[in-house]
Amino acid sequence: MFNSFKATIRKWAGLPIEDVTNLLKWSNGKSDVDFGNRNLLVASAAKDGQPVAYFVAEPTLIISNHAFDPLTTPSDTLQIGNSIDAALETEARKIGADRFLIVLPPGAPCEPDEVHLRVIYRQVVHKATTFTSCEKQLSNTPHTHTAKWFN
Repeated sequence: MFNSFKATIRKWAGLPIEDVTNLLKWSNGKSDVDFGNRNLLVASAAKDGQPVAYFVAEPTLIISNHAFDPLTTPSDTLQIGNSIDAALETEARKIGADRFLIVLPPGAPCEPDEVHLRVIYRQVVHKATTFTSCEKQLSNTPHTHTAKWFN
């Protein structure tokens, strides 16, 4: 079937005023997006040259896994988490992210600032050349340096 929609992606900071107006009007003020973030990307779809939809994408870090030394005490766990939070905040600022998401594993105790999100998961498949170049680098790296390379 022929797709009659054309999609484009632009930075929020350079978005034409017509698109800004449509996006804000069409969202009816129901967005929690920080439009002050100049790093936002706006994907738009048009049919016959007329805009019909806007999606806002923002740079975000997703923390999806963690591992603690089994001998770590609960008080150390809190301090470790706080120090990693601070480091992630610094990294988020570098890439222009306004927030990061922490995926809690099943059975994890509730956190005081926890919210529930509905998420549609889309995996991006990268070209095999990316993996191949990493594989070559690993095979050419002496095993004594492998751990350092991964850290």
